Amino acid sequence: MLRFLGIFFLLFFLIPPGLKAQGGNDRIPPEERINECVPFIPTAFTPNGDGINDRFGIKINPNCFTVRFNIKIFDRWGRMIFDANDHREPYWWDGTFDGNPMKEGTYTYHIVAEFELPDRSDRVEVRRHGFFTLIR
Repeated sequence: MLRFLGIFFLLFFLIPPGLKAQGGNDRIPPEERINECVPFIPTAFTPNGDGINDRFGIKINPNCFTVRFNIKIFDRWGRMIFDANDHREPYWWDGTFDGNPMKEGTYTYHIVAEFELPDRSDRVEVRRHGFFTLIR
């Protein structure tokens, strides 16, 4: 009978799906690649006709294919003043509602989008909401 006395250390390796134990990589899971397709959303815009930041819009990585897209903009009372769906462009707002310029202030956006990753291996859904400022 063998007896071992002392302190022993055990080392465990957890290998996520898609990664090989030898260190190779079959593919990176979409959750880790979502940053490739997360849109840039500005915090302010100035629709004053000078050609600089005249529209509130998002910037999407041109390598990400837009499968589904929706942006809604609300005023401070919760009234929806802009809605762009799927392939109805533009995906930007010019600061007007029913043809009239909106007042300076804070507005809310809600974005739901689905993108195909640049290598076309998978799709990711992005949901964002927040605030931005209209400055005249």
